[in-house]
Amino acid sequence: MTIEEDIKLAEELTAKYAEIEEIEKKIAENESIIRRPVTLGHKRYSRFHFFWPFLVISLVLAFVLAKLVAVVSYDYFYELGYLIYIALGVAGIVVFVAGLRFSAKKSDEANNKVSSEEEKLVNRNKELETENRIFRVKQGKLKKEVSVYDDLFPLRYRKSEYMDKICNMFKNGKAADFEEAVILLKRSK
Repeated sequence: MTIEEDIKLAEELTAKYAEIEEIEKKIAENESIIRRPVTLGHKRYSRFHFFWPFLVISLVLAFVLAKLVAVVSYDYFYELGYLIYIALGVAGIVVFVAGLRFSAKKSDEANNKVSSEEEKLVNRNKELETENRIFRVKQGKLKKEVSVYDDLFPLRYRKSEYMDKICNMFKNGKAADFEEAVILLKRSK
C-alpha cells in the first residue's frame, strides 16, 4: 500500500474505533442507569397519614361537647343541653366522615403519584434496554469491519487514540507502514 492509502486506512480505523468506544461508553452509561433501583424509596402513604388531623378535631369537638353539655345542663335547662349535644355531635361526625373521605382521596393521589414516577422509571429502563440492543448490533458490525485488520495491530493498540498516533506518524514521515508504526508505538511506551 502507498503512504496515502495507509493514511486513509488509519483515518478510517481511527473513526471506527472512536465510534466503537463511544458506543461502549453509551452502553455502560445506560447499564448503570438500568441497574439503579426502580422504586423511588418512598413508602406508600397510609390514609391515617392524612386523617389524623381530622381525628384530633373530632376528639376536641367531643371533649368540648361533653364540657358544654355538663355546664349547660347543670346551670340552665336540659333542652338547650340536648340541642348543643346534638349540634356538636353532628359536627364531630361530619368532621370524622369528611376526614375519612379527604384522607382516602389524598392518600390515593400521593400513592398514584409515586406509582406514576416508578412507572416512568420502568419505561425509561425499557427504552434504554432497546437502545442498548441497537447499539450492540451497530457495535458488532463495526467490530466485524475492523477485525479484518486485527493481524496488523496487537489488541492493546486497537483504539482510536493509537490509530490517531499511527496516522500522525504517517503524515509526519516517522513511519512508512503499519508494522513500523506499531514498533514505534511499542518503543514509545
